[in-house]
Amino acid sequence: MQLELTMLLFVRSIRQADFDLYVQSLSQLVPWFFALNHQHYARWASVHLRDMITIDSLHPAIAKEFRAGKFTANKRRSKPFSAIGLDHAHEQLNARVKGVGGAVGLTENADALRRWMVAGPEVARVVTEFEQASGCHEDYNVFRHHEQTPAQQIAFIKQVSSLVSTIENMGNPFLDDGNELYALDTHNVCDISVVKTVETVESVGCEQFNTFVQDRLIACTTAINSPLPRNKLTLFKTAASKPRKRAVTKLQLLRNDCSLFSKLYIACQTRSGDLDMFFEHENQPSLPSLSSDGNLRLGCKADLLVCLENVAPAQTECPVFDAVVVDGAAVVQMLHPGQSRTFKDYAEKNLHAAYTVLFSESRTRRSDVGSVFFREPEGSNTNKVRCWCPSKSVRMC
Repeated sequence: MQLELTMLLFVRSIRQADFDLYVQSLSQLVPWFFALNHQHYARWASVHLRDMITIDSLHPAIAKEFRAGKFTANKRRSKPFSAIGLDHAHEQLNARVKGVGGAVGLTENADALRRWMVAGPEVARVVTEFEQASGCHEDYNVFRHHEQTPAQQIAFIKQVSSLVSTIENMGNPFLDDGNELYALDTHNVCDISVVKTVETVESVGCEQFNTFVQDRLIACTTAINSPLPRNKLTLFKTAASKPRKRAVTKLQLLRNDCSLFSKLYIACQTRSGDLDMFFEHENQPSLPSLSSDGNLRLGCKADLLVCLENVAPAQTECPVFDAVVVDGAAVVQMLHPGQSRTFKDYAEKNLHAAYTVLFSESRTRRSDVGSVFFREPEGSNTNKVRCWCPSKSVRMC
């Protein structure tokens, strides 16, 4: 709960553009990065925190602007609790520039990436001006939060009522005087190692954070890029469990199946049950034929070919044929666009090379090799079947 409160406090500092609260909440959040093995966040968030703490003495003018709320972005300062981080604002502008098609493949083309970086802000500005002129922009005269709607309030009341009813039915966990840590809904007791982690995780993170600051930022006896030690704390999802031998596990499962089968079979006989329906249901949470101890059985697809060897005769030589028909959609999916900028470049560089290899391997004439795009379902944009080959193009309705 302490971690949740710290995260909410950090979000509040960003929303309200409160710099002092931002530094205070960040100083409480960074030790959790060390404790939970988030090395990159732990290393560079510590450097950022130290810069923010020393900014008053090193850069007082910048500190004054930050305390005025200029370390965040806000499209309309008259709206309360609506500021966002600068990186968040950049992501919103990038999303506006990308549009529906996205920016896939820009990093592979230096010219396209440069054009996107230069023209991106101008495109975002033009789009914003168009929305304002067309009347579809946000109404800045409304000062309420976007979640202050009847639907949001009804959903919130429903969730609170559900939590209260659960506590009333299963008991108030805050009134329990026991030392055990258990789930509220299932009452499953956690392992003792998890309890120890909950008690010591914050102190472990604070100790590692203080050591990092002293050795790498103050004394400078250790390089800042040196590896950080990892913790082996047992969390809720990684509770320690004693490894069991596979033979013992299988034997225990067989005993449980035998006991359950005998009990259900006797109950089915005394109550005139249907035996056919009895054998239709599984008696284990995971199928033994598909999994082992709850883990899915892995295999190789090539093992399935052994079953097909007796069905289809083996053929070692290439068969003789007059024409080759290729699934054009599959070929397009397999070929990466690469440096192609237009569909013409893609067809000439990629598709032409693929069909050239196909000609040489198939030993057929160039005009006898074609690509077929099959008819799409009803209601789609494409309602025709196209056949294409390098020498000619045919369209069939």
